[in-house]
Amino acid sequence: MVDKKKYQELPDDLQALIRDIAQAEYDQVASDFYANDPRALQTLVNEHGVKVHAFPEEILKAGAEASKEVMTSLRDSDDPLVKKTAESFISALNILRTRSGRHRRRLYPGTRKVLHNLTRTREQT
Repeated sequence: MVDKKKYQELPDDLQALIRDIAQAEYDQVASDFYANDPRALQTLVNEHGVKVHAFPEEILKAGAEASKEVMTSLRDSDDPLVKKTAESFISALNILRTRSGRHRRRLYPGTRKVLHNLTRTREQT
């Protein structure tokens, strides 16, 4: 975390250095997660007898509907920061979808529809 005001006071080359270092650290953490999360799950299942279950479709649908309600209320907020944060979250969700699109087909069809409508609603207005 960096103090935005102090960061902006830095010369461009130092801002670039901090930005690049922060990105490198993020990439390292993400790579570690992607490499080790499946191994950890495998250990839990194979060595500790953990059983992995999918949520029932009705739970996924209810969660998606509740999320839509929450995000809609945040997007309709009178507080500009709340609105901006909600829009930023939706933008990030759309970016994430480009990376994880192949996994979406496992979602309950109703969940896909709700998530799609949540992001499309604002894009069309």
